[in-house]
Amino acid sequence: MKTRSLPMLAALAGYTIFSFAFFFTVRAQNAIGGDTLRLLTFRMTTAVVTMTALRWLGIFKMDFKGKDIRPLILCGLLVPSIGFFCEFYSIGQGWVTTGQVALFYAMSPVLITVLGVLILKEKPSRRQYACMAVSVCGLMIINLGTNFETSHPLGMVLPAVAVLCSGFNSILMRRIGGAFSPVETVYVTTSVGMCFYSLLSVGGHLIKGTLHSYLDGVFTFPFIIGILYLSVISSTIGFSLINYTLTQLPPVVSSSFSGFSTILTITVGVWLLNETFSLKSAVGCALILAGALLMNAGYRPPATQDEAAQLTTQTDATL
Repeated sequence: MKTRSLPMLAALAGYTIFSFAFFFTVRAQNAIGGDTLRLLTFRMTTAVVTMTALRWLGIFKMDFKGKDIRPLILCGLLVPSIGFFCEFYSIGQGWVTTGQVALFYAMSPVLITVLGVLILKEKPSRRQYACMAVSVCGLMIINLGTNFETSHPLGMVLPAVAVLCSGFNSILMRRIGGAFSPVETVYVTTSVGMCFYSLLSVGGHLIKGTLHSYLDGVFTFPFIIGILYLSVISSTIGFSLINYTLTQLPPVVSSSFSGFSTILTITVGVWLLNETFSLKSAVGCALILAGALLMNAGYRPPATQDEAAQLTTQTDATL
């Protein structure tokens, strides 16, 4: 029971943290004039500095001795580097709306499940396929009416690339398994993201000749609070929880929790940003919850070697 419940609780906690990230992102980004790359640079850098300090204090235990970190570097290039860049840059340039990006991510459970079958050879049951379909229908209903028209061809390409990066990252995390602790995984992938965004952000300001204004808005209260939440709570704690889930659950099960992030984000928007809650949102949320709950109610983790041996002994004794 413990093996089954802990990853699920971790997923719920992680996606709850992520649901508040949009609120803090909007506040922090407004404080620096909408400079997305600069926001991501400070977010990743603050997260790495925080984790390094906690490691020195002995709170975070990390040991990379004798471990091949190349798979983690690849994960870091996928998410948060390329994936986040494609998503946030397309939105920041006005090429695509958040609703359009959400519609792309609505299909991520299907993508992750397909990749899990092709790469990991983990085939879902008919029940799991049905539950996934119910959740995806809910996500599609919430985004019903979203216009696909964009002002730039990359407005369609970049969100698709972001979803692909997220899908392959989930599969790679599952393949890595228990080779690294969740904290070690987040530390390396966030460090890769820090280098990636620092190069793009600082390099961009150098080319434009605006490096002198790089710290403008950084010391304001909304930006400081936003960065602390995004880096310490979201990047460090949130991603540690999600990475733990990805290594413990099959792709079709772990991806079912992504719908909760949509529901919670809508709730936060209504609560903190005074957004409206429509009938289609209510129907979509109900389907997402139904699909996810049915999926996880029917999931049973594979038996351990000890449990399998005990079951075999009991069967032999019965015969």
